[in-house]
Amino acid sequence: MAKFNCWRVVLPGSVGGVLLFLLSGCGVLPERSNVASLRPPIVDRANPAPLEARVESPPTRGAIAMAPGSLRAYRLHAAEHHPGLRAFYYEWQAQTQRAPQVRALPEPRFTYSEYLRSVETRAGPQERSFALSQSFPWFGTLRLKGSIEEKKAAALWQRFRAHQLALDHRVRTTYADYFYLGRSVAVTRDNLDLLSRLERVAREKFAAGGENHPDVIRLQVEIGGVEDRLESLLDMRKPLEARFNALMNQARETPLPWPDSLPEASGRPDEEEISRWVREHNPELAALQHEIEAAELRRDLAAKESFPDFSLGVQTISTGSAIAPNTRDSGEDPWMVSVSVEIPLWVSKYRAAEREAKAGWQAARARRTEVSNRVVADVELALYQIRDAERRIELYGRRLVRKAQEALASTEASFQADLSSFTDLIDAERVLLEFQLSLEKARADRLRGEADLDRQLGRYVVPPGDVPREDASSYDAPRDREETR
Repeated sequence: MAKFNCWRVVLPGSVGGVLLFLLSGCGVLPERSNVASLRPPIVDRANPAPLEARVESPPTRGAIAMAPGSLRAYRLHAAEHHPGLRAFYYEWQAQTQRAPQVRALPEPRFTYSEYLRSVETRAGPQERSFALSQSFPWFGTLRLKGSIEEKKAAALWQRFRAHQLALDHRVRTTYADYFYLGRSVAVTRDNLDLLSRLERVAREKFAAGGENHPDVIRLQVEIGGVEDRLESLLDMRKPLEARFNALMNQARETPLPWPDSLPEASGRPDEEEISRWVREHNPELAALQHEIEAAELRRDLAAKESFPDFSLGVQTISTGSAIAPNTRDSGEDPWMVSVSVEIPLWVSKYRAAEREAKAGWQAARARRTEVSNRVVADVELALYQIRDAERRIELYGRRLVRKAQEALASTEASFQADLSSFTDLIDAERVLLEFQLSLEKARADRLRGEADLDRQLGRYVVPPGDVPREDASSYDAPRDREETR
């Protein structure tokens, strides 16, 4: 059974820093709100404990920090530079500042009054007054408002995680498409070279007086078709590079080398553990759970809204000296204390607010159930795609491609010795081409299935084989950064 770990979340320190984090299915908010120049963790399949590595100088726009063509380099570059991910991060950061605002009391009010005409009293003329008052919401209201905003921030953090996983999913699937396109170009070129060589053999036979002119024509027609297919594949490279560069936040024309290979199959949990893993770590479900909890708090808040707010105040009046000498309390400033209470008269408004909060809570629960059902179905589909791709890799990689190569070599030898027809040769060549492309497609499909599965499970796994061992080092979190609870 596969083993998994909960990963810490650490975020960048400056606006230009690296927007990376260590995804965690256990944490709700990141341990730190500032950004450090980090890479995601490197997970060793033999020892699943994450090895965190630090990047002293984050790569600049348009430059890949590691070996060109490395999927690991592309994934990290996208996580560091994608503007959409950065926008989600700042939206979350903005939301974290809401709770301190709503928890604070209303601002106290100071009132200054200057009498246009002084009021004569026994103790002297009253000329001006000063008042200070403070409003207080009903007990527990501010705490509930703060808790609601904290739940919103927690949900937005999970949305951020979901967006990062979606971005990583797009990078991996686009890389799979780019790999398959590159392998299709290579296989088609090999096929074209083979046909060109056979066409030369056929022309030599024809020049020597053979009666194989139709075979020469058919070979030339077949070569024309393969050349057209090759041109179409090469033309597809430009839009696919543009899509990939958009994910990297690079210039559209930045050249990308053909991938040499795909990463090895990553470990996945035992199927019996998947449902538990999804419930605990899928960011969409975690976000909806926080939204349900926020809706429950809004129900409690709506119930408290019908209770009155009240205000306390103090006031003094500036009083001049009395006209009559020796008047008792002459010039003494009177002081007053006031209490005001809001009257919750419009009961229907508060009842409607309670019904609104209850309906919102029910909607949040229904949404979570719907998403949970969809995620379970998507996980099953991803597992099927991985199983099917591995079966096809085994079938084509170990058996059919080798058999087709042997059949083509045998048929080519027979053709040159005039023991087999041109049709047999073309059929053998087409079968080999189909099997080779099917093998490469199966490899790409396995990467797509693994990307689908990791997205649903909330995992961000970087295979250690894509980076030199000496590049990994332990990381000590900076201590001079404020923690977000």
